[in-house]
Amino acid sequence: MDAGYPRHPGAGLYVGAAGFGRLTELRRASYTDRMARYLDELTQVPEMLDSRCNDIECGRVKPIVGEDLRQRQEVLLSQQRAQADRPTSQ
Repeated sequence: MDAGYPRHPGAGLYVGAAGFGRLTELRRASYTDRMARYLDELTQVPEMLDSRCNDIECGRVKPIVGEDLRQRQEVLLSQQRAQADRPTSQ
């Protein structure tokens, strides 16, 4: 049984806007908003990378390389699996 609801929450906005000829304005606004957020995040990347490089150079953080990384991932995964297998008490 089809209730006639839109497939996604914003569909109603597009349907209503199309009737008034404002569909392109809605698309343009959402595109502009998405691009503004993306560019905002992109401007923060150099600062974040500089901070991480400084941490490594100063010795506050040690880089994890090759086989050490794989071993660390395996240990963390086995710990997570053990917690997931443990029964929860209620």
